[in-house]
Amino acid sequence: MLKVASLTTSFGTPFAIGANHQSGPNIIFEPLAFFSAFDSKTIPWLAESWDWNGDYTELTMNLGLELTGLMVKSSTQTTLFSR
Repeated sequence: MLKVASLTTSFGTPFAIGANHQSGPNIIFEPLAFFSAFDSKTIPWLAESWDWNGDYTELTMNLGLELTGLMVKSSTQTTLFSR
């Protein structure tokens, strides 16, 4: 299980308008899930599934692939882990 200290929306997006060869590192992004405005539903991406606990204070995401050396960043911590 991956624990992140806080959630943030400053990760950026691969669909950034105006992205070019100089901002390449800023558009390399693989989301855990993707919201489709066309279908009005959340589509799993890196996360195969997810569940909230009873009082919605903890979210468990199941990653169905092997991740090695993934950098996870939040506003208060950076964690390097190998699964």
